[in-house]
Amino acid sequence: MLIYSKDKKVAKRWLKKNIKKSNDIIKRLDEKYNRFVNDEIMNEEDEKIYNFNDGICCIAYTLLNIIDKRRYISKLN
Repeated sequence: MLIYSKDKKVAKRWLKKNIKKSNDIIKRLDEKYNRFVNDEIMNEEDEKIYNFNDGICCIAYTLLNIIDKRRYISKLN
């Protein structure tokens, strides 16, 4: 049981680190393309980067919820 809780801690730390990285990238892109200041449309490459990092955050938060037993994924489907 002790090994399992250590693995959970390592996984949670790794997920939180990647959430922070992704949020930093998203924040930089938000500052670059602030829609309230300028009407510049995000170029295709930056949009891919934005969407990719947004997906990383969503998946990481879902995995954190599963690890903390706040969310359950049914294996029947």
